[in-house]
Amino acid sequence: MRKLLFELVWGCGALFWGFVCWRSRSLSVQYNAWTARMRLRFGRDGVPPTPRTVEVNTRIMAWIIRIAAGWFALLSVLALLMALLAK
Repeated sequence: MRKLLFELVWGCGALFWGFVCWRSRSLSVQYNAWTARMRLRFGRDGVPPTPRTVEVNTRIMAWIIRIAAGWFALLSVLALLMALLAK
């Protein structure tokens, strides 16, 4: 039972990080909207970004999210495979 729970956790982790990688573009847009709201609320950060800067920031954040999610998904899959092969 304990081993099954372990495999279930790693399997769900791999699915979760795969989903995060798949949704990285929308997560990036939401992150940039959140930082824009913080900039408006506190107003100490200078001028708002130009549309070009927003586009570049969205692309950069999307790739950062994809790389991190891919790494964690790979680790989850490897841990799941090791657990399955240890039987």
